[in-house]
Amino acid sequence: MKPRLYSIWHLNLMYSSIEIDRRAEVIAKCFWPLIDLAKKGFRPGIEAPGLTLEIAQELDPKWIQELKSCWEQGLLEFVGSGYSQVIGSLVPAKLNQINIQEGIAAYKKILGRSPDLWMANEQTYSKGLAESLLDEGIQNLVIDWNNPYGNHLEWQDQWAFSTQTTLDTQGRSMNIVWSDSLAFQRFQRYVHQENVAAEYHGFLNSLFKKMTKNPGPNSFCIYGNDAEIFDFRPGRFATEPSLENSQEWPRIFEIFGLMQEMGFEFCRPSHSLTENRPQTNPLEITNLVEPSSVKKQPKYNVTRWSLSGRSSAKSNQMCFDLLESSFMTTPDSRRKICFLWSSDFRTHITEKRWIDFFRELTELHTKYVKPSSPNLSGQVEKNETTMDHPAQDKLIFETDHLQVELNPLRGLSLEKIQLKNKAAFLGRLCLGSFSHMDLSADWYSGNVVLQLPGQAQITDLKKSPTRACESDTERYFQTKMAFNTGFIHKTLRFPKDRAEWTEEFHFQIPQLSVGSLRFGFITLATPLMMEDGIQLRTHLGGKTMETWPLPNVDFDHGQQASSLVSATQGLGMTEGQIQILTKDQVLTVSLEHSTLRPLAMIENKIDREGRFFRLYFSVSEYDETRRGPFDLTNETVRFRYQLEKRP
Repeated sequence: MKPRLYSIWHLNLMYSSIEIDRRAEVIAKCFWPLIDLAKKGFRPGIEAPGLTLEIAQELDPKWIQELKSCWEQGLLEFVGSGYSQVIGSLVPAKLNQINIQEGIAAYKKILGRSPDLWMANEQTYSKGLAESLLDEGIQNLVIDWNNPYGNHLEWQDQWAFSTQTTLDTQGRSMNIVWSDSLAFQRFQRYVHQENVAAEYHGFLNSLFKKMTKNPGPNSFCIYGNDAEIFDFRPGRFATEPSLENSQEWPRIFEIFGLMQEMGFEFCRPSHSLTENRPQTNPLEITNLVEPSSVKKQPKYNVTRWSLSGRSSAKSNQMCFDLLESSFMTTPDSRRKICFLWSSDFRTHITEKRWIDFFRELTELHTKYVKPSSPNLSGQVEKNETTMDHPAQDKLIFETDHLQVELNPLRGLSLEKIQLKNKAAFLGRLCLGSFSHMDLSADWYSGNVVLQLPGQAQITDLKKSPTRACESDTERYFQTKMAFNTGFIHKTLRFPKDRAEWTEEFHFQIPQLSVGSLRFGFITLATPLMMEDGIQLRTHLGGKTMETWPLPNVDFDHGQQASSLVSATQGLGMTEGQIQILTKDQVLTVSLEHSTLRPLAMIENKIDREGRFFRLYFSVSEYDETRRGPFDLTNETVRFRYQLEKRP
């Protein structure tokens, strides 16, 4: 049996760096050659969001007719992805459901049917996304092989050449068809003439030998990425190869012909679904090190769509607000909310398109979302006593359920919080808690850290004159301090009759410098350092929480991927909640109110003395998509923390 190759070409007329008036040019230069590729017998897979098909139908209906005809004849395979290019692990289940349903409707209307094989947008996968797809009857999904493979040393190399299965959050099975980041990057470099032909031919020879030696099914994705980068330049980077005298599509046809001469056969992407596959257990695609699996290198990760760009944290929160507002009862709101959540508005979007997008989003938000103000008035409640602390001592008190210690000398940070009759859950780890010098510092909870590229970090860990108030029902504490180019107001509230508290961060920073802004740190206290079996639980695009054990490996989602990329991963917390579960306690953190959508991050390190673990949140990171300082004037994030015994 000859080894088989397939390709999946991603089409996107919403491409961030392409102006609207160039879309017809993209169809002519990049979409039409795929029809020729199909008619020459190379059986390409063509993936496009429903929105791209709608735009293409308006600009070039003949191309749509050819796409439909070739699919009906089996010359190509159409692959679905939803109505808009939405990152499934960063949006709530409700939005994923709408995007999938509207995508199916668009495919049926334009192409006469909906495909059985889908591709994760930007090949970003989570169990929650799988759950949302399976809820709508979609059982076959294309995602990247390389990143999950790199995170699972027990995986076998030959699994890359056949369909595998995985389980969603409810234990239901989904078929996984692989793309391959390294293969498509090699292909791009060859076509762009960034490397010599001998190098790519050597890769093909090596691939042929591996596949012919493999006794099982043999199909491999030779290309699985954008079509708009061949004989056209989107203009994202100054380093894009020149188009002068470019003949890239002829070069693609030539190399595909060479692959046939070498002995490869071309098949449709779903071919591997029909092969007799060796029986393997379902694969765990993700883990806590990489909770959202992505394509390409670590610098390409979920923070680019959630916390970078021009103002992604603000745009995302407004979309979350609209989804739960009366806006969703208006005509065409379902497709509009998918459009507004398009990933392209969050990366290399052009200035003109950004202005139009943000104006529309802001106008809709102003019209349909009721404003909510932070608790900054300081008004004295009935039966309330007030005292100003000069930040010279610790604040120690009890509620009916909690023992609390705050540190005004360090920005009103959380020195210690614990359930009565239980070990302390979170607080400060003092210098010397760990022997490894990487951990030789004081580690705080409830603090704020701004890290600017190449500069010392800025924190709120300083003397903090504090206003302490007590009423019949609660204690609360307020402070304000200078920070970067503005101020931070912090408010802590402790109800007397419940094992919970709220922590509010109100930012008055008109020009937040390009950097990472992280806050709300939760550092596990000393008694939990040696405890095994700690778990983390949250939602990543599904209705059901995903649960992970804390692995005994070192990782930090906020570690720099490169000098230009400030983080490597994050947790979307898409239903606004995240939990830490120990042997006998559970801490639930809920996003109670926010004007900026934060991303949760984890740092986990193992030392002789035990586990160092921190959960924290970010509203600003940077990569090559980041544009200018963020305006954090009058922006608020408020968390509610509930600490309870584990059932």
